[in-house]
Amino acid sequence: MRFIGQGYAGAGKFCGRMNIPSVPTKYNFNKISRRLKTKVFKLAEDSMIAASKELHDDDRTDEVITCGVSVDGTWQKREYASLNGSVAAISIDTRKILDI
Repeated sequence: MRFIGQGYAGAGKFCGRMNIPSVPTKYNFNKISRRLKTKVFKLAEDSMIAASKELHDDDRTDEVITCGVSVDGTWQKREYASLNGSVAAISIDTRKILDI
């Protein structure tokens, strides 16, 4: 539910409409969400570090290299400064995300 921008109330509505057991208490829902957030951010960081290492000839990732990237950005509305927007830099050579 966090992935699609919904919280505890949205999860409860979804479970009710799908006729499946209710979500845990709000406290446990938030506790699980915090744990998942920590793990997901760590996984994303490790994945981007591995993708950048593929572009280097050796393990010296502190040097500056030249490579082609494709940049994609998304926001909720045009001409609106949203905190929910994201920009991703994707390597053209390896087709992997280098930075968000």
